[in-house]
Amino acid sequence: MASVCSFATGTPLTRGARKGPPARSRTVRHPVRAAVTEPSTNQSDASVAKPLPRTTDQVFLDEISPGVSLVRCVCRERLKFEVEYGMSRGSTDNAYIVAGDTKTALLDLPDKSFAGAFAKSVDCGSLDFIVLGHLSPKRLDSLAAVLAARPPSAPALEVWCSNPAAQVIYQALKPGTPASNENLTAAWKGSAGLRARLHTIKTGDFLDLGGARVLEFTTAPTPRWPDAVVTYDPVSKYLFTSKLFSAHVATDADKPFDADAKNGAEEYLSDWRNFFD
Repeated sequence: MASVCSFATGTPLTRGARKGPPARSRTVRHPVRAAVTEPSTNQSDASVAKPLPRTTDQVFLDEISPGVSLVRCVCRERLKFEVEYGMSRGSTDNAYIVAGDTKTALLDLPDKSFAGAFAKSVDCGSLDFIVLGHLSPKRLDSLAAVLAARPPSAPALEVWCSNPAAQVIYQALKPGTPASNENLTAAWKGSAGLRARLHTIKTGDFLDLGGARVLEFTTAPTPRWPDAVVTYDPVSKYLFTSKLFSAHVATDADKPFDADAKNGAEEYLSDWRNFFD
């Protein structure tokens, strides 16, 4: 069994777990918008240094197993949420597309910084389910972006998550509260009716994607992530562990896995310390 971290930034696959032909990778780039304040009009152009653009437009798609694709959102600078970590090697938010014979599921979502680029990189209209191994308010804009990118005629998307994660969504859909998210409300409730429906996951639940691909779920709450869910795919034998075993590392375009590091998973020991301490 290979452990695959849906939000692990740099350690998504154990050494020796990849089999078959090399993973096919493509990069999807979108226009970069620099998140900076406008310079004062009292300053001369020569005295104002040009800001370096964020790299939150970098989205890489890698097929890591038949029917399983890794979607990596890579940023080599610090994002707002990263100030709490002693990280220095950038960050990667990982999501996964798992396709069975008849249905397709998206496992996890990236930080809101990647919302637009992520939704343009994924075929949102082909999805039948979103499975959330972890959800926080800062990921709601990514959920909204995926829903908004679906065709108006698409059926309601089923969002599978734990009860604590469902509560985050319920609060975001309530208008006029500090937790309200207007983007999600607009995308969730379309003019023709609901565009998404919630399904609460319990340990032992299954999701049949057709053929032999039946995803298995186990809730794995921790004090830091009470909503955590891990997902097992018996076909690829991948265990999608979400935040567990995570580390902040901006993975290279041609080296998306820890198996590509010269020291394997041990390459990220210091990054794990920064993430979990």
